[in-house]
Amino acid sequence: MRRVMVTHSTSSYKDVLCQWMLTLNRLHTIMLEKGLMEMNTDLIELLSRFNRKERFFLVGNALGKKDFSLSCGFRKRLQHAVGLDECIPAHAFVAMDYHLDWIAAALTVFAEGDNKVFANDEKLIMGNQEDVDFLVCFKDEESIYNLILLEAKGYGAWDSKQMKSKMKRLRRIFGDKEDCITGVKSIFCLTSPSPPKGLKYEDWTKWCKPDNGLPYWLELPLPEKGFLSQGATLAEDLQKMDSIFA
Repeated sequence: MRRVMVTHSTSSYKDVLCQWMLTLNRLHTIMLEKGLMEMNTDLIELLSRFNRKERFFLVGNALGKKDFSLSCGFRKRLQHAVGLDECIPAHAFVAMDYHLDWIAAALTVFAEGDNKVFANDEKLIMGNQEDVDFLVCFKDEESIYNLILLEAKGYGAWDSKQMKSKMKRLRRIFGDKEDCITGVKSIFCLTSPSPPKGLKYEDWTKWCKPDNGLPYWLELPLPEKGFLSQGATLAEDLQKMDSIFA
């Protein structure tokens, strides 16, 4: 029996994939035009649909709550910290460890509609897991989406190099003004037990340091009881010092 091996070039696969995507795009457009599908323009719904953080769903399942909800006290403190005139509603969208790629994707669909395939020419999607620690979003009385990004530090010092990298991504996604994206007000806030010290803000985008050149800050209370930490014992440290100075 003769074996016939059929090979396909890489370019032919790309052509087939491209044609398939174009066909899918046309079908999507036709369905929208005929009213068989609604265009999704709700930012909160988009953020919710992009959220694929397993830890979020695990915590919610363990606590018996499908969605995270902010306490009244936290909502008041956050409102005051970021200078909002309007109260943060109890039903505000909340997520943890939310990828910046997801934020970029949700904002793109929100701004341009979901009836097409988007190119990544501006490199908004990086394909990595860079994220914000906590995300809060709600629609105010003027129909503006307030998107609050919180970065937390409970122990240790803030890392200026890491924050510089994050600011670069945020500038690429949001621009230099808090309202660069129509209908969205972006807000960045640090949260830690005490105000950040030694953190360099020179390269930060303007909307991330609106408080006279400083970022918004929210106090993060920690448990009063002492914490244990792993590390060398005092005896081991002294032994090392003896060996150094012997």
